[in-house]
Amino acid sequence: PIPCVPWQSQTSGHQYISVVEPNKLDELKETITRMMYKLEDEEEVSRDVAVYTKDIEIIKSTTIPLDKLLIEHKTRPEVVAVLTQKINEYLTTTEKAEYIDDEKKKKVSDKCNTIQVWLKEKLTAQDNLPMWSSVAVAVTVIKHKLNELNSYCKPLCKEPTPAPPQPAEEKVEVPLREDQNNDAASKNDVNMETDDKPVNASAKTNTSDMDTEATSN
Repeated sequence: PIPCVPWQSQTSGHQYISVVEPNKLDELKETITRMMYKLEDEEEVSRDVAVYTKDIEIIKSTTIPLDKLLIEHKTRPEVVAVLTQKINEYLTTTEKAEYIDDEKKKKVSDKCNTIQVWLKEKLTAQDNLPMWSSVAVAVTVIKHKLNELNSYCKPLCKEPTPAPPQPAEEKVEVPLREDQNNDAASKNDVNMETDDKPVNASAKTNTSDMDTEATSN
């Protein structure tokens, strides 16, 4: 079976105008148009599948590099924005966070400034290049710098975990030993005897009074 390729719906190279050198644009459009017509010719394709496959590879070698350039230019602004935002976030954290000591703040600030300078240089170089040239900095490299920034700064800017609250102390009643129980019982007996003594003394006083009255009579 004859494979189907996505370029069969394209009859010109208009989508590549921004990433093709102007003096080569007509040649590119002519090549793509000719190859598309050739691939759509069922009779010619059916005669030699090998030729058809070779033609596909010719188109790939022409369009894939251009597709990559288009993707680079399309995705770069978003990736640059994310990296710039993270740099600003870390710098703001070092200015406001009281839990970060001066040494850590300096490390984070130095790292952010280094990457910021690097990014500015790369974007300036990219702006000075035409869109059809090889990029000054690939999107994958910018993403790598973003990962590098996060790996270095995130641990330094991490807010310390607050200490867990201290558990309330529970009073544990220790059961008395047998000898302690005996001592407690003895103390109770002594208290009871002490309480009885005033009663006995009063009784003796009353008895003496009665004896005195009897003698007088």
